[in-house]
Amino acid sequence: MSVEQKSLIKTLFNNILITTEKVILQLRYNNDYFLWLDDRAEHRLNISDPIERLQYVLQLFTLHPEQKAKTVLFCPGFIAASPPLYAAITELNMAKKAFQTHMVDLRKNLLKIKEATLDNQFGNPSHERPQIVHQFLMDIGLEHLHFKHVYRCLPMLDFEPSQLGWTWAHTQSIKTITPAQAIILLQRRNKEGRFDNEIDKINKLAASTTLSIRQKLAPHLRINVVDKNGNRSMLKGTLPVIFPKGSKLPLIRPAREQVSTEQQQTRLIRKDKKIMDEPFVPAIRAYISKVDVRVSEKIAHNVAANKAMMTDKE
Repeated sequence: MSVEQKSLIKTLFNNILITTEKVILQLRYNNDYFLWLDDRAEHRLNISDPIERLQYVLQLFTLHPEQKAKTVLFCPGFIAASPPLYAAITELNMAKKAFQTHMVDLRKNLLKIKEATLDNQFGNPSHERPQIVHQFLMDIGLEHLHFKHVYRCLPMLDFEPSQLGWTWAHTQSIKTITPAQAIILLQRRNKEGRFDNEIDKINKLAASTTLSIRQKLAPHLRINVVDKNGNRSMLKGTLPVIFPKGSKLPLIRPAREQVSTEQQQTRLIRKDKKIMDEPFVPAIRAYISKVDVRVSEKIAHNVAANKAMMTDKE
């Protein structure tokens, strides 16, 4: 990797540090805004002052001591912002997006990933940093970063909402791939023929079969937004939503307690009635529909029958 690329990544991350500091200065010395945080949504933080709490979260680019690798710290709430504060947060979000864009491209180049569909999948999940990426970050002193914290932006509105409601979402990450792409994923790790049987299974599928790689996501917050005309929208809600300060604050509905893991699993299963209960290719968590399973079984039966007929003729 060239010196110029390393310098660019360091510069882009420094821009995040600089713009974060600008936001914090606005929060501390600009009194023309209103801040509300729901401190009940994050038990891992023991900071009662809302400005100090938000400052800690904005400056946290690593993992919190009590935090798992796939998660983020929650800091839901809202800021009715003055123009200078709104502009500072806009600049911070732009700096984060620029850094993320270049890091994602860099990662693909280092791992020689040509198809975006096959990125962040089997063999290279985002929370298990490949050695070549880790080494690059060590070379520039950024190996300590937790990218889920670095990348996430504060959600922004360009209008005053009339209502804001937070809710916990328990969802899955679903990416659809073709049988050919599934074989590519398996071949990356098929040392000593470990996945030969699974590759054979995929080869028996019709080319039109769709496989879905599914991964349960950690619980995450969403914000239900209602404008003055009753129009609704939804935003990511792990950080405070920002909107221009006006003459009236919105009605708010804080998030309820999270549902249990068992309840979450039941809901996910209930939504996927057409999908097999167990993965068709466990190594990459790839599922197929019950219809495709029947087609696959029919093809396998026909292949076996043809082989039997050829044997009889001989």
